[in-house]
Amino acid sequence: FSVSCSRNSNAAAMAEQLNSSEIPADPSAGAQDGSPLTNEKVIFVGGYKATQDEVNRWAAAARAKDPTREYEGYEYPPKASSSDSSAVAGAAANIKKAVADIDNHPDKFFIIAGHSSGAAISNRIAELA
Repeated sequence: FSVSCSRNSNAAAMAEQLNSSEIPADPSAGAQDGSPLTNEKVIFVGGYKATQDEVNRWAAAARAKDPTREYEGYEYPPKASSSDSSAVAGAAANIKKAVADIDNHPDKFFIIAGHSSGAAISNRIAELA
């Protein structure tokens, strides 16, 4: 499992937030429409053979447990082997999409996580962002 943060985030703040169980001071902000309460997004990349349906269920479970963040999941590339180079090559479109999302939102705090073989993909996203 790998957790990285984008170039427009602060690693110390990320560690503090991940270790904090506090809810933001204004719990009503965004709560009425179901939108996230903070300006944070977690990008999760599933491990070897993880399907989009599986990572969507993970994102829904994470959102239910902590609705203060936005969550997005990417499947493991269906035709990729478990090697890092195959994973990164197979995920090129999702890597490009995630990097563009990060680059287009410099005010947003991103947490990029990859499980097992998906860590190579999450690491590549963090390198390029």
